[in-house]
Amino acid sequence: MSRSLTLFAVALTAGLALSLGCDTGPSKADQEDAALASTEPVAVRSIQKDYEANEVGADVKYKGKRFLLTGTVQEISKDFLDDIYITLVGTSEWATVHAYFSEADTPTIAELKKGQKITFYGTVDGFTVGSAMIKKCKFWQEPAIVPAS
Repeated sequence: MSRSLTLFAVALTAGLALSLGCDTGPSKADQEDAALASTEPVAVRSIQKDYEANEVGADVKYKGKRFLLTGTVQEISKDFLDDIYITLVGTSEWATVHAYFSEADTPTIAELKKGQKITFYGTVDGFTVGSAMIKKCKFWQEPAIVPAS
């Protein structure tokens, strides 16, 4: 086979793989998360405090941005659409942070306990009814299982 015909076949195969949605390596989100792994985690409680102090300023600082985050589990729930979220300790019993996870994380979330510290990636989605909202969350590493007391 000639060299130009070989190059054409390789290019055609790569184009076909892209158009069919074949996995061609880590996604952009996975690459961003890998870069965040080397940063110091941001405490979700700090984000909550910033939003309570100045929502506009906190939006400029956080909204739409992805962070490596850490917090303490206060509650594990589902909303009215059956979406899984974890309520994390904020600045008071009512001023909390909500972190939304995908169904793929159900087995890990099912093992979590109140009071457990977790580290995860998430995109800050703003401030709703007194709570900072974090979407598109996924665990940085599997949380250590806290023994039942």
